[in-house]
Amino acid sequence: MEMKKIALIDIDGCLSDYPNSVFLDLLKKETGLKFNSKDEILDKLGVSKYNFFKSILRINGLKIKYNFRSDALNSIKFLKKEGYEIWINTSRPNIGENHKNSILWLKKNNISYDHLIFTGKKGNFYISPIELHSLIVIDDDDTAFIPFLTLKNVKLLKFGKTSKFKQVLSLKSWKDLEIIL
Repeated sequence: MEMKKIALIDIDGCLSDYPNSVFLDLLKKETGLKFNSKDEILDKLGVSKYNFFKSILRINGLKIKYNFRSDALNSIKFLKKEGYEIWINTSRPNIGENHKNSILWLKKNNISYDHLIFTGKKGNFYISPIELHSLIVIDDDDTAFIPFLTLKNVKLLKFGKTSKFKQVLSLKSWKDLEIIL
């Protein structure tokens, strides 16, 4: 049996910027406040209101308007060339047209992938690496790494900020991926 190599990649915050102008514009329209970061949103609105506005964004299908990080395409091609299956993982819930819009967004941006997984909540998805050659998990939220923290043949890469977990490497841009691997 051939051992698989899998790259598990999050959409929001990795393949697209998050928070981005679509979400920030929605918040400004709804609250009258201007925000520059997720931390600022959480600090001023709290988790409950943040999640409320995030659900409005999802229900209205606005995620289809997210800009794609253009440098991600070359990195995904690099991973494919290195023998990795591309598994797109998202915590977008099963509401509105999230599934359809996510697939359309991936197609529109020419993202080639092997599997698309909707978990509904970060950290709810696990791949057993026992029969894998290697697993790469790329996410912008530390919660997604928790199931994989003690495993040996797994590379954990946090997009954007530095992780609170020492096992997780920082990925500042998609161009860093080839350097890290």
